[in-house]
Amino acid sequence: MLVEKQNEIDQLRERIRQLERGAIVDNPNTPTERRRVLLVGIGDDAMLQEDLAQLRRVQATTNIRISRLLPVSKASLERTIERHRAAGTPVKLLHLAVHSGPDGLQFSDGVADGMWLSQHLSGVEIAVLAGCSNDTVADMLRVVPAVVSMREEVNNHDAAMFAGAFWLAVGQGMDASEAFERALQRAPAVVGEFVELHL
Repeated sequence: MLVEKQNEIDQLRERIRQLERGAIVDNPNTPTERRRVLLVGIGDDAMLQEDLAQLRRVQATTNIRISRLLPVSKASLERTIERHRAAGTPVKLLHLAVHSGPDGLQFSDGVADGMWLSQHLSGVEIAVLAGCSNDTVADMLRVVPAVVSMREEVNNHDAAMFAGAFWLAVGQGMDASEAFERALQRAPAVVGEFVELHL
């Protein structure tokens, strides 16, 4: 029994040394960390797909896996969120790259206003509304602890750069506030003048 315990201690010490050196260790006795899912809803305008390209980079370098809805509809978003909730793996991270305005977000089957979104986004912990002038919609999403919105019209490239920097920081373990500040440092400076973090 002592020999067995000593072997276990030796294995743990070796694992610590490898981790300190930054080596990736595949230990069959240690379950792999489950990747977090970022549900990405993209509008049917081709220029909105730049967000998807940025988020694929996030997927390649962090523990975040993207799952896309293209084009996103109210029905597909509701169905996907309900499916995950029923399976016990609720959607916690949400990115919506759609045309928007004070009245709501433009999905392929109609406008989703703040009331509709607040009814269906329960369980989501961080949401990015990557569209123009949607801060009034975000104000209604009190069911989501952290929502990023835009107060004005935004260039698609600038919005995608900000979103990529934000989700990269989340994937690296930062909370929404830290990720927001990191994204402000790395995105085009003009975005910082009208992007909002609702907590």
